[in-house]
Amino acid sequence: MPKDGGAIEIIDDDVHQARQIALDATHVTWASDTFGTDAVVRMRLQTGGPLAEIASGQGGVKALLSDDENLYWITDRAGGASPATVVRYEKLTGTTTAIVEHDVCPFDMTQDATHLYWAAGDCTVSDDALLILRIRKDAAAGDTPEIVIDGREGAPLTVAVDDEFVYWIEADFELYTAQLLRTRK
Repeated sequence: MPKDGGAIEIIDDDVHQARQIALDATHVTWASDTFGTDAVVRMRLQTGGPLAEIASGQGGVKALLSDDENLYWITDRAGGASPATVVRYEKLTGTTTAIVEHDVCPFDMTQDATHLYWAAGDCTVSDDALLILRIRKDAAAGDTPEIVIDGREGAPLTVAVDDEFVYWIEADFELYTAQLLRTRK
């Protein structure tokens, strides 16, 4: 039940396996995923109106972010069979750019004012080699991401940033433990 007691509104009733949602000042955007192989990214004004499909065939969308000018998402193509791709969608022009591909399995992505950061593993079930990578939001297609953390053993469950630090939760699935860690940017 909404906080103000109003009616619940169905925005889209075709959201197969939707796991990601992002908001900006005017739009709500989400990724609908057909069993991790063919995500569709859709957008709609928060005040109503028609749905806009802005991308399809995106593999499994692992994270979806928005800022004033762009949407960003990271895909895990068919469970890691192909490189993970960081995608930028320019809201003003409707242009979609794959800014980086990397042979990792992404877990999560976050942003600060200038960069995108993502946590990834090496695509194995156990003993993941944890990576945290970053790239400038205005990067050109094919630019190389910078490695922030490399070679730690553990699964990177999530990542966050503030003005000084990169934070992440690193899990050991064999011991059923996890740690919250940070490092300076």
